[in-house]
Amino acid sequence: MATIEDGASQNDHTTVVDSRSEVVSLTDQTNLLPRRKVVAVFFGLSLCILVSTLDATIVATALPTISAAFNAGSVVSWVPSSYFLTSTAFQPIYGRFSDIFGRKAALCMAMGIFMIGSLAAGFSQTIIQLIVLRGLAGAGGGGIRHNIAVAQQPAKAFLVSGKYQGIIGVVVAFGFAVGPLLGGVLAEKAGWRWCFWVTLPVSVCAVVVVILILPLKAVEGNIAKKLAVVDYLGTALTLAGCTLIILPLIWVTVIGVYITMLINGFVFYSALFYLPQYFQVGLGYSAIRSGIFLLPVLVSQTLASFISGQIITWTGRYRATIYVGFGVWAVACGCLSTVTPATPQGLLVFFMLLAGTGAGGTLQTTTVAAQASVSRRDMSVVTAVRNFIRLLGGTLSLAIGATIINNSLRHYMKSIGLPLSTISAIVDDPTVLGARTAATDSTFADLGISAAVAEHILGAYVKGFRSVFILNASLNAVATVAAIALIRHTDLNRGDEDELRKRAADESTQSSEKNSIAENGAGKQDAGGDEDRSQNV
Repeated sequence: MATIEDGASQNDHTTVVDSRSEVVSLTDQTNLLPRRKVVAVFFGLSLCILVSTLDATIVATALPTISAAFNAGSVVSWVPSSYFLTSTAFQPIYGRFSDIFGRKAALCMAMGIFMIGSLAAGFSQTIIQLIVLRGLAGAGGGGIRHNIAVAQQPAKAFLVSGKYQGIIGVVVAFGFAVGPLLGGVLAEKAGWRWCFWVTLPVSVCAVVVVILILPLKAVEGNIAKKLAVVDYLGTALTLAGCTLIILPLIWVTVIGVYITMLINGFVFYSALFYLPQYFQVGLGYSAIRSGIFLLPVLVSQTLASFISGQIITWTGRYRATIYVGFGVWAVACGCLSTVTPATPQGLLVFFMLLAGTGAGGTLQTTTVAAQASVSRRDMSVVTAVRNFIRLLGGTLSLAIGATIINNSLRHYMKSIGLPLSTISAIVDDPTVLGARTAATDSTFADLGISAAVAEHILGAYVKGFRSVFILNASLNAVATVAAIALIRHTDLNRGDEDELRKRAADESTQSSEKNSIAENGAGKQDAGGDEDRSQNV
């Protein structure tokens, strides 16, 4: 058995089978080193892990300074989050890169990306630039952590690995302890940009040591084939998944608004288009009568929206209105799912008024919540996305609702053995079922069914509508929970309104003065022209 003093190598290969069933051989990187060389290698590796740990923690105490520099308190938490996000997502792919290019090359590549990201981050002119470049540095930082973990083990025997793992642990602890302190000192004395530059000299030393001392073991095989087996899609999905986890934690209110608005659009447009159909086909109403019965929803929604706005103005709070709105709307949708031809019209109107009240209480209040939770420069974008998501919800509701209703109808007609031609004819024109009250057996003769069968088919059709209403009630319940859990209160008085009004008044005054001067100048020119003409005469 090879020992640490043997300087032995292993030339085993790992085989990977790609999607085309081709066998790709990956060179084993195990390379046991003499004791003195192990110490030198670990010195370089310790420097690498030190700069990675320092860079991950050094911004902790510098965030307030960075926030003030860019006036970006609402998004400054993305500076460390972007680093950890890409660091997490790129670690798996570095595992395969280290097998393809070798531990040494992969570590140097990671260090290079890390240094470029850190250097560029220090020159950032906007908070967006800083967040993106910190993400770039994190992509390198994740590779450093992975490659050090796998590079140290092949350099020593497992028997003595505990001792070296302890050394790495001390370096990591030192970096975590010193990073925040160093970041605070640099932010206060030298400027926050030095928080990203201070690690560069140590990084250069670390790379030099790794290049000169860490043994390079040649890799064999076709590089292109090896790259083809890398799970790029998995890395992208990991990055997207991590982002989706982080987003609700940072932009919690905005995400809460987007979720509730997706549901708002889904339920509202579903009711707007499917209630008239339900009235005409399920209850046998005329088109005009079904339109009249839709008025209670629209009228109560308008009143509820206006009253909600007044409540927000009086109290400065909006969350309770959103909670109550979605809760009432959920109850209303549940009530609508119980409507039958025997339901009193007065009760039906009450259900409709209840639905409109819930919808009105959630429509504009969520816009206030979203706009209050972001800076003024982001209000336009957030509002546009909110409107887009609401319309997206409406689009989905029409497609999903039609699928539920038609599938319910098709499933029943297939179960009673109707021919496909009859099924298609009824699905294409279900209003024929709504005329049953004045129909005789001859009315359905062309379809090959009796009035009694048509009544049962109509029951299946109505069942589809009820499923849609129950789905809407469930979604509104989800929206209520999401609003309670995610939407946070933000003071609607930003404190800069008086200054903005004064600035607007000054600009208006200056504009008026300029217009007045321009008009006086034009008047003098006209008077001068008249005088010249009189002299010529």
